[in-house]
Amino acid sequence: MTPDMFDSSTQVVRVWRNECLRVFGDRLTSDEDRAFVNETLTELIKGKFASESSDALKDPCLYGDFRTICIPRPEDEDEDEEPKEEVAVPRLYEAFESYDDVKEVFERVLVEYNKKLK
Repeated sequence: MTPDMFDSSTQVVRVWRNECLRVFGDRLTSDEDRAFVNETLTELIKGKFASESSDALKDPCLYGDFRTICIPRPEDEDEDEEPKEEVAVPRLYEAFESYDDVKEVFERVLVEYNKKLK
């Protein structure tokens, strides 16, 4: 998480919600328990962060660091090839607005991965 990626309190509350859902919600096995976690987070956000709540509670709540996963890194080089120019590409955690956005990134990653296998 870097200040340029999360520069408002709403963004920080939203990423906090996502982390709570991943750490607690993803481990639950019943719909009742998942509903309890969602309701509790909703109450906490509305109570403690009222001005941020409408944006922080939007669904889907999706974050990832995989947008730049296919950009070559020095450790990806073959020993037989000449070294590529060193590129430092950070994998930054960022919000995705929809499942279609995530699907687009994953499809690109899959195409790049398949190119490496040829």
